[in-house]
Amino acid sequence: MSEEHTCTLRIHYDTGWDHRITIRGDRFPFSWDKGVDAEWTEGNCWVYRWTCQHPEGIKFKVLIDDVTWAIGTDGTIFPGQAMDIYPFFHRNPGRLELVHHFNMPIHIYLPPGYDENPTKRFPVLYIHDGQNLYDPIHSFKGEVWNVDQAIENLVLEESMDPVIAVGIFNRGAGRLYDYTPSYDPHFQGIGAGGGANQYADLIINEIKPYVDLNFRTLADGAHTGLMGASLGGLVSLYMARRWPGVFSRVASLSSSFWWNNRNLLSQITRTREFVPLRIYLDAGTHNDGLPETRAMYEALIQSGYQPGRNLFYYVAPWHAHSEVFWGARVHLPLRFLFPPWSTDPVGTDPVEVV
Repeated sequence: MSEEHTCTLRIHYDTGWDHRITIRGDRFPFSWDKGVDAEWTEGNCWVYRWTCQHPEGIKFKVLIDDVTWAIGTDGTIFPGQAMDIYPFFHRNPGRLELVHHFNMPIHIYLPPGYDENPTKRFPVLYIHDGQNLYDPIHSFKGEVWNVDQAIENLVLEESMDPVIAVGIFNRGAGRLYDYTPSYDPHFQGIGAGGGANQYADLIINEIKPYVDLNFRTLADGAHTGLMGASLGGLVSLYMARRWPGVFSRVASLSSSFWWNNRNLLSQITRTREFVPLRIYLDAGTHNDGLPETRAMYEALIQSGYQPGRNLFYYVAPWHAHSEVFWGARVHLPLRFLFPPWSTDPVGTDPVEVV
């Protein structure tokens, strides 16, 4: 086989005894009518290798016993490419774990597929105000975003990649200090802010290493994101731009870009520095910081971000500043930050079938 045109699929999945992995696709050697058998190799890695003559690529999907389809959209492989696939096939729900290991709890959502395929690793989204994400028992005013349900629905309807979502509880009275990158003289005492660097240090050097050690994560910056609303949106964008090697995807909903006389907005407008990030911004039309969010969107465009490519901006009609409205539209940042096939590790090295 010519290595220039050789394609290799490596499907990592334990089918159990007397089951097999097959592949269907839209071009030779596959078809959508009947699957081609992959070959089992040690470590429950199923391998199929062939010469590909289609420069436009071949769409494919894997099945168990040529009956049960993998969950997720079709993959595409190109001549000379080798891909590692970590599928899951069953529509089982994700699950939550509450961790009391730090000076604030963290609530971790493990998505569909996490328990089914123990070889699969997942991107991670760190979300501020974590008590408001999943369970009304912990939340402010009993209102939650239902992030777990949103991820589950999007994954099972094949609209996003599965992601581990880590909700970091805020420190109550210390929230304003933790979530602001600069001191605002309009506020008094510790409430005057400026503790974002310390908060970031906690996430980067304590919480993230714990999550990466105890859960199957894709730990690099390319697969790690931040999300928050209000002051949580402000600190998310600040942290992502300050530590782009740690985070590459960020969602800021209804962000408090007004903080300290629009300090962060002024910095970005002045420097026009492009930091390689995928950024989601939004605001509602009802007392939700829309003028500042629109100004931030325009400043990011002036810094080199391209709408629809690495920048998404949404104005939510009639939405106000509350958990209910953030939960109603949280599917938008989730889908933009982690679209299908945006996080699966892909190899390029040719392999021999064992």
